[in-house]
Amino acid sequence: MGEMSEKLHKDVGGYAVDTKTDYLIAVGDMSRFIIEGACEKGFDKNKTKFFKTNNEVNEFLDGFLKKGDAVLVKASRGMKLEEIVDHVIDF
Repeated sequence: MGEMSEKLHKDVGGYAVDTKTDYLIAVGDMSRFIIEGACEKGFDKNKTKFFKTNNEVNEFLDGFLKKGDAVLVKASRGMKLEEIVDHVIDF
């Protein structure tokens, strides 16, 4: 995404607000801008979490998700977020 990366990540955060997302979890350095963009549009910062690794996300989700919750995963292939998807499927 190059020089547009920060703006585009913020746009994703704004989209989360527009779609009435309940909770926003971000992983990886650039994903901080997703949270920032959401909060700039009024998203409750207390309903956000930032993690550096997929394993940290999975550990958090183990104690957070409830049966029937819907999870949307947005990422580039380089982030290997299928590790999180596979973990959630096994939930």
